Amino acid sequence: VFWALDLKHPTKVSAEGPERSDEICAAWVVARYEFPARGPGKPAVTLTWYDPPQKPPMLSSWQLPEKLAGEGIMFIGEGGMMYTNYDTHVLLPAEKFKDAAAPPQRIPPSPGHQAEWVAASLKNDPAAVGAPFAYGSLLTETALLGVASYRSGKTLEWDAASMKFPNAPEAERFLNYDYRPGWTL
Repeated sequence: VFWALDLKHPTKVSAEGPERSDEICAAWVVARYEFPARGPGKPAVTLTWYDPPQKPPMLSSWQLPEKLAGEGIMFIGEGGMMYTNYDTHVLLPAEKFKDAAAPPQRIPPSPGHQAEWVAASLKNDPAAVGAPFAYGSLLTETALLGVASYRSGKTLEWDAASMKFPNAPEAERFLNYDYRPGWTL
């Protein structure tokens, strides 16, 4: 989703999950990210992440084949939906899109994240991966902002340029780590 929609920095993040703990990570989290418009033809986007075992409440209404009811990504638009899980792509409602032709592939197939990393390492070529650090860093930032929202218990507004939460400066403690004396990164 992040790559396909050319997402960069969310402007608002909220998250929910079980009771928070300072000792253990959450068993699950549902995080919602709001992204601004990215230019002509790329309107604002809301992305919702469901961490298993949580699932979208409307999942059963999508009438997915059994083999697709597990892990995957659902793009929901005004005129229909597309489900994908890397190997399978389904347009819904199926009857509406029965004659739709697949668009040309624009992202090359991947042998998998780990295989790409090993191949790029052996070539000593960071550009040999399908998802370079420029992409991975933005994706990681977004995921961690969901964790910060969950841990703070607040909806957070994110100013990526200043790396601050304008509406909740107290949550900025989740952006850094205080290392023990003698240890730094």
